[in-house]
Amino acid sequence: MACKGICNNYEVLGIAIRDWNYDPDLMRCSTCDVIINRDNWVITQARRIICPCCRLQLKANSRGKRARERRQQEYWKRIEAR
Repeated sequence: MACKGICNNYEVLGIAIRDWNYDPDLMRCSTCDVIINRDNWVITQARRIICPCCRLQLKANSRGKRARERRQQEYWKRIEAR
């Protein structure tokens, strides 16, 4: 489906796509190209989290190897700091 343009109502302001670190409370819609807060997610009966605008599944994990490795390193740093 295509973006209907209502996603601007749900977008988290102040976070650029390039600065987003896969926070568990935020997910990215690759179709609408916005970051959506947990309060605005739509959860289907099949427990899929979808965009309220285009009804496509939200992106929770990185596709690139470098971004995944960086996220894992940050996770282990937080664990060790406790």
